[in-house]
Amino acid sequence: MEEWKKKSLSDTHICILRALFNNRDSKLSASEIGKIIDKHHLTVTNAARTLTNKNYIKYESIKKRYYYITEKSIADFFSDDNID
Repeated sequence: MEEWKKKSLSDTHICILRALFNNRDSKLSASEIGKIIDKHHLTVTNAARTLTNKNYIKYESIKKRYYYITEKSIADFFSDDNID
């Protein structure tokens, strides 16, 4: 139960991870992610702060932040081991 609580994320967080996973060959801005998941870019930015703190995503700053998914996130949420 404790392990599940550590990995439990809101729908917005999961949508961001899914968008980044589906576009893992590129880095996306909060605005681009927002368009994909139909959320405002500030919602994405605030949620990304939590995901960054948990090491599920990282970003590069080139005039603005461009987010990308981490291997930890892929292993925790998108690996074949997690499919029931």
